[in-house]
Amino acid sequence: TLLAISLLSLSYIAVGQNDNRIPFTMDGHLHFNAVIADSVNAHLIFDSGCSYLLLDSSFVAEHENVVGETMEAVMRGFGGGFEKARMTTTPLKYSVGNIEDISKVTAITNLRKIVGCDSDGLFGLSFCLNRIIEFDFENNYIVVHDSLFVPDNSYMLIEKAKVDNHNILIPLDFAVDDNTTISGMFCMDMGAP
Repeated sequence: TLLAISLLSLSYIAVGQNDNRIPFTMDGHLHFNAVIADSVNAHLIFDSGCSYLLLDSSFVAEHENVVGETMEAVMRGFGGGFEKARMTTTPLKYSVGNIEDISKVTAITNLRKIVGCDSDGLFGLSFCLNRIIEFDFENNYIVVHDSLFVPDNSYMLIEKAKVDNHNILIPLDFAVDDNTTISGMFCMDMGAP
């Protein structure tokens, strides 16, 4: 299954292929190798519901110089609740493959306890904004494209995707049975295993 997200105009999701591949592994989460602050290797999970860069507190303790000054905060947590965290508004550069991003806000919490693996952090929505990203789940890679494309009829274009309250919403119709269809805008959460 291939999936590409375009939040450049917040109006399209397409499916496609390209050669600038950034590999990931998948175990319910999408795991990427990344580099934080130009020099610190990290293992990050992609979560489309994550609004900013989130780093594990143990990872930050091991790499104290990565994050600037922090403050106590409460953030929207996993499953809609709230989590205590530390936050910094010092811009933090990170890269996934050949794509660089700068997180304007970085949260720090005990992520490993929550996700149950040795992840050093999460990245998501801010990484997607103003980019057209193809997700190839059959071959375990992503590609960031320069423009939206639909090269042939094996590709699917879904119009009217949007971002609302830090969530990616896509229009879907679900046929429950022969007589019942549920239609609406549904949250695409790629961080839930």
